[in-house]
Amino acid sequence: MIPNRQYLEDKKVELEKLVAEKGEEAITRPEDWGGYRLRPHYFEFWQGQTDRIHDRIVFEKGADETEWLIKRLSP
Repeated sequence: MIPNRQYLEDKKVELEKLVAEKGEEAITRPEDWGGYRLRPHYFEFWQGQTDRIHDRIVFEKGADETEWLIKRLSP
């Protein structure tokens, strides 16, 4: 667990110095490290309102994949 925001910021500065001095190879990963790369094309954000006219905002990748289109949906 990360104790607070300052701890995170201190670690970031420490890693930036390490990379500046020794290059990215100095940061190692465990042998069993793995992960997934997500490349979303569509996000919808919903925010409820007390009057039930909720906000629904969609971000969708454009046809050329370089920009996000923003749309408001009906509640």
